[in-house]
Amino acid sequence: MWPAYFDRSLPRRLGRRVPKEFAIENPDVNSILAACRKLGIECRSEDGLYPRTWYRHRGKVIAVFEGKKTVLIKLIAKALLELQGRVPTS
Repeated sequence: MWPAYFDRSLPRRLGRRVPKEFAIENPDVNSILAACRKLGIECRSEDGLYPRTWYRHRGKVIAVFEGKKTVLIKLIAKALLELQGRVPTS
């Protein structure tokens, strides 16, 4: 997963994959790793450039998850909100 998936400042055409109410400001690899660990999901970080925002050097997270990627992204988005002290709406 790329941090752009959860970035509140990005429009969907530049890679945001969650609704704005589930997005956060300036997500980074470490916060995504923390969310994965909170959920008990095995993960690791790697260097890399997201093609749509190649000018931002953020890296990416590789997670081992038995299921659909969209479900994983929603779970991580909710965990990121909880780590920031915000309560997800649904």
